[in-house]
Amino acid sequence: MANYYSAASFIIPLTPGQAKFALSVIYCLEDDAEFDKSFDEQHEDFDFDKSVFELSKTIFNNHLEVDDPGYFSLGFCAEKDEMGLWVSCEEYINSHNAAYLTHAILKFFNINKPVLIEVGSWCDRRQLEGFGGHAAFVTRDSVEWVSTSQWLHDKEVAWTEARKTDNEDGEVADR
Repeated sequence: MANYYSAASFIIPLTPGQAKFALSVIYCLEDDAEFDKSFDEQHEDFDFDKSVFELSKTIFNNHLEVDDPGYFSLGFCAEKDEMGLWVSCEEYINSHNAAYLTHAILKFFNINKPVLIEVGSWCDRRQLEGFGGHAAFVTRDSVEWVSTSQWLHDKEVAWTEARKTDNEDGEVADR
């Protein structure tokens, strides 16, 4: 059986205080927060500030891929760094969640700097579809994506269209 992997490593440019807050948001998202309830209705062991909870709830409800609300993982690791918050992974990164959390943090702190996320994907077996990658350009205003497979497909279609002849059989001319 083939094993598939994806990896990325990037930094969200934050001050030390902002990075600490962002880590609290991450911990709140992965804790036992009940986002269908208000801040005041959380369990007695809930240990997060209201602002952390409210941003976490917004991110959880509006941006993240959540397969099982009873067991949730963001799908990446994060730690404070002198340049901000370093986001990375070991064997797999949920780049969707990483990008949209980054977008929400940039928006929350009104940071007008882009974050560039490059993701490499590979397989431990020879598989035609087992290699590639994608990227996200993240700002406080938007998240834009590109994948290597889509780029290659678009290039192949353009190449083929440029070489078509007026033949009835629609064969591609070798020019």
